Amino acid sequence: MVLQPMYIYDHEGYVCPACLDDTALKEFIETKAAKEECSFCGATSDEAIAAPLHDLVSFMERCLFKEYDDPVNCMGIDDGEFIGETFDSHVLLYSIDLRLPNDHDGKLFSAIAGGLDHLWCDPNLYGMTRSEELRYSWREFCDTIKHRRRFFFFEDQDDANRDLLKPSEVLRTIFEYCKNIGLVRAVPRTSIPLFRARLQRPGETLENMLQLGPPPREAARQNRMSPAGIVMMYVSEDAGTALAETVDQEGTYVVGEFVTERDALILDLAELPETPSIFYEVPDSMEYDPRENLIFLHHIAREISRPIARDDRVHVEYVPTQVVTEFFRTVATRDESNIDGIAYRSSRQAGKSSMVLFVDQTNLVMPEDMRDGTYEFYKDRWIRLVDRQEYEIPNLDFDYHVKPVRERQPSAP
Repeated sequence: MVLQPMYIYDHEGYVCPACLDDTALKEFIETKAAKEECSFCGATSDEAIAAPLHDLVSFMERCLFKEYDDPVNCMGIDDGEFIGETFDSHVLLYSIDLRLPNDHDGKLFSAIAGGLDHLWCDPNLYGMTRSEELRYSWREFCDTIKHRRRFFFFEDQDDANRDLLKPSEVLRTIFEYCKNIGLVRAVPRTSIPLFRARLQRPGETLENMLQLGPPPREAARQNRMSPAGIVMMYVSEDAGTALAETVDQEGTYVVGEFVTERDALILDLAELPETPSIFYEVPDSMEYDPRENLIFLHHIAREISRPIARDDRVHVEYVPTQVVTEFFRTVATRDESNIDGIAYRSSRQAGKSSMVLFVDQTNLVMPEDMRDGTYEFYKDRWIRLVDRQEYEIPNLDFDYHVKPVRERQPSAP
């Protein structure tokens, strides 16, 4: 840790939004602006741009007490020393990664630390915060699912560690957080194109729904979200991302473009809101602080988006996300509608997303000449192929934004 130079806490100082990087602190300063000049970076304006430093420090202290405490309030004393770990305000500001982009001489940092002039500690000396409970519960969930109980864990267990959530509680917690934050979203029919890439081997032509859509049951390989034998359809938001997620060797790849023929309900882990800072003020209209929920959901989203091994080996590390996916697929939302898929960040194309749809070949809208006597038995047919394009992949460093080499329109349904 680099020690900052010491400055006397200036109760008369004023600070502008440009001096801080945190959005919540910027907004607070803007609401309290009372002076046309910043005491720290020297910025000036014809209008009030800087808030009193003591107002900012008071606000920060109030927010910090949501997750930290003064040891006077929660620690015992032995021989004049607190019983437990304490830290000063400088260490606390470093630990929360307070960023001051214009504070080149450390004056503002030291002034804020000086205003927060007391020791701090973890208020949960003999227990866990909600974030810690969720993090350790997820770790225990993964260990249980991978190595102890894979299929029967919904009944209450006489677990030794009662401070943690049971596996079934972890699943319900994830789902409840997703619903509360508004991640379960309706996608109107035909509103977004969906792309799926397949390797076209020499001598074959992939061109119809059965070849480019979800595989038959006997060909369903394990994936991050689906075990072997369970059919799901992995698609992406554009052809380049579909190729990036699929290509593992040189050759010709066909990308099928699909649309949905009915509204779909998607759990969107690709567009998670940013985790609010510790200085975020919860609006009166919100019943809970989303900070810890989002910290946990971002962790789950990263687990789901991790790159997968492209082989036929059994990968036990996939089991937790497969179980989470199966739970999402099975449970109903509040209006009793089932989720049709999960959107997640692509692990191979920065800023892009992919999606797993809970569909198999009985959900495909087939052209007339491909329908057999069983076609009408399956009523929920809502995935239709509208186009296909071929790409030559000369090497694994291929640019996935180039144009296709050949195009062929699929048969109309």
